[in-house]
Amino acid sequence: MGEDPAQREWAAWRFPTQANPHIARAEIEALRAALPLRAYEQEMEARFIEEVTGALWKYGQIEALRVASTGELARLVVAIDPAVSAHASSDETGIIGCGVDRRSPAHGYVLADASGTYSPDRWARAAIALYRSLAADCIVAEANQGGEMVAFTLKTVDP
Repeated sequence: MGEDPAQREWAAWRFPTQANPHIARAEIEALRAALPLRAYEQEMEARFIEEVTGALWKYGQIEALRVASTGELARLVVAIDPAVSAHASSDETGIIGCGVDRRSPAHGYVLADASGTYSPDRWARAAIALYRSLAADCIVAEANQGGEMVAFTLKTVDP
């Protein structure tokens, strides 16, 4: 016997953008050219991307080690590892929000991941938005590739 649809808590459907008759094909092609491949596949083709090609850590590994926070976090930071370009084959700019456990400072927690293939303006805006949403203490950046450039870009976007 099938499940009664009224008893389900949720349902999901996938509809690629091409299925929408009100969006011009030329607009879809322009987005294909403008978006990084993974973003296009996920956002326009309605594909759930479980693994990132070339990723050092796979989702299964992360999930196997996931633990709940005590809720007592100290020193909330947003960290940026900027990429040097922003086209389809570029590395992602890493942007994460994390905190240290107040009771056990040896334990840190990743609270959010806003990484993506961004222009400098876009990664700065993403980092600042994450900083605000977490009420973080500061934004830190990798010094060997970015350093002063990251500080300048952030201050240009939001003094």
